Amino acid sequence: MRLSWETFDLRTTHAFSIARLKAPPARRAVWVRITDADGVEGWGEAAPNVYYGETAETVEAVLARYAAAVSDAADGDPFALERIERAVELA
Repeated sequence: MRLSWETFDLRTTHAFSIARLKAPPARRAVWVRITDADGVEGWGEAAPNVYYGETAETVEAVLARYAAAVSDAADGDPFALERIERAVELA
């Protein structure tokens, strides 16, 4: 299995606003893709939250740390969830 990602600008139609925060109408986000040995892909999005000190760069750093662990633990089996989860916890 291979874990890959791409950072992009996520633009919203309206700025997100709540009592304590008004976010700009554009922010950095990360597309995450996992591909198995047969070429089957799963996609997700990591949307960093400034409130928790997250950025697109911190997301990329964590994904880079986990990429090898996921690949090694899966050993070609995308359903080896317990093994993969354990490897990520130890990474």
